[in-house]
Amino acid sequence: MKHHRPKHFWNRKYIINPKFQFNLIIPCIVFTFLIFITFYAVNYFYLWKFYCNHDLSAIQNEANVEVLLKEYFFALNIFFISSGLLTLTLLIIGGIIFTHKVAGPMYRLRRHMLEVASGKTQNQIFFRKSDHFHDIAKAYNEQLKYLINK
Repeated sequence: MKHHRPKHFWNRKYIINPKFQFNLIIPCIVFTFLIFITFYAVNYFYLWKFYCNHDLSAIQNEANVEVLLKEYFFALNIFFISSGLLTLTLLIIGGIIFTHKVAGPMYRLRRHMLEVASGKTQNQIFFRKSDHFHDIAKAYNEQLKYLINK
């Protein structure tokens, strides 16, 4: 029986493990949404602060307006650079934690499979409660049990 691969991008099934994939996607979407809301709120706050502190209709001199706008944009740049660095730091830390929960079980499964193949162990494998791929460990343990009882 020949396996046919989809020829077109749209014919492929991309959601193959919904629980895992949505557990990855949803926090990213929520985090991005919170970043957008924060940026909007801060920008609105600075605009409101600028509007309340300066009566723009009373300012006749263009140089004064230019100085005020430069101060405003400097404050916004400081905020966006600092919040960008904070966001980058949080994404790196979160990425390391998340990938550990994905790569860790796969590393452990690979190491365990090599130990079983070399005859060092016949024990089942178990992942931490917070790890992903518990279904893989369960299927592997069932296979191992079958091979041992064969």
